[in-house]
Amino acid sequence: MYSPKGAIALAALVSLAACHHDGGPGGAGGAPPDGAPSGGKPPASTAPAACNDLARARCERKMRCDPNGFFFYHQDMAECLASEGDDCRYITTVPDSTRDSAWVAKCVQATAAGGCTEAYFQFADTDGCENRPGKRKTDQTCQDDVQCASLLCGVTSSTARCGTCYPVIQEGGACGRGDNCVYPLTCLDGTCVPWAQLGEPCDDKVTCTGGLTCRDGTCQATAKDGEPCQSLLDCQNRLSECVGGVCVGPEIRQLGENCRGSFPGPRVYCAFGLDCADDLTCVPGPKLGESCNDPGACSGRAWCYTGTCEVPSAAWCPASGEVKP
Repeated sequence: MYSPKGAIALAALVSLAACHHDGGPGGAGGAPPDGAPSGGKPPASTAPAACNDLARARCERKMRCDPNGFFFYHQDMAECLASEGDDCRYITTVPDSTRDSAWVAKCVQATAAGGCTEAYFQFADTDGCENRPGKRKTDQTCQDDVQCASLLCGVTSSTARCGTCYPVIQEGGACGRGDNCVYPLTCLDGTCVPWAQLGEPCDDKVTCTGGLTCRDGTCQATAKDGEPCQSLLDCQNRLSECVGGVCVGPEIRQLGENCRGSFPGPRVYCAFGLDCADDLTCVPGPKLGESCNDPGACSGRAWCYTGTCEVPSAAWCPASGEVKP
């Protein structure tokens, strides 16, 4: 069964993928290669008690900035609050994370005050919610970036339960297919270099920083829905399409509705929890415990591991190595 959500998830997977549970992917932070010894215990924190506040701030910002796309990622506000709350509780209690109540409180304020900027649509870190290095060292097993001192938990498969803490490479250092340059650097011709900024030259190799697009050889601001565009890459919202020279937001279809798109657009997606079946109809997607064959097709925080929708568990990935099922 084909899933647009799964297709997006697979498209994002490279030879070295990063595990993020921040409400959206971000880059590896500028942490030293190794951190404090791994203690294997969650940090003492009252953060989970404040996670409801962070969930509220995140969900309200999503609805404010992208009300149509909101229903691609969430069933409704209640589901968003539950999902974001679970995510916050996970990253603040997973073994060897250093995110505590002070981090959550700062992130709540920053998120509530955050605007609908280009960086937001590119899933860049919100100022005030910056990554904190974890305690696990290079080559130790991990499930999430927040556990690693390098803030990079790399996996090599979309179905891998666990990854490994990888070192990040500084500017000028050698990098390979897996882009593990320290954020916000990128890997160009085997070397970690800065992304091109607004107004700077760009081409097929020189990539513009998040929230910008390469147009006519120069990094320029992306276009909001309803604004002029020349190509898909010009649109600020990743779910939007450039139709007739204008960025157009996606159409979200409900249960039983047709999910076939048209060229050149707009894009068509099934709502959260639904999957686009072979007959191009939106049908219920696999739920927790049900069989699956598409990594991103499972509902909620579940992921398709070894053919079954499962919710990630830190118990699978102690620092000493992956626990086989």
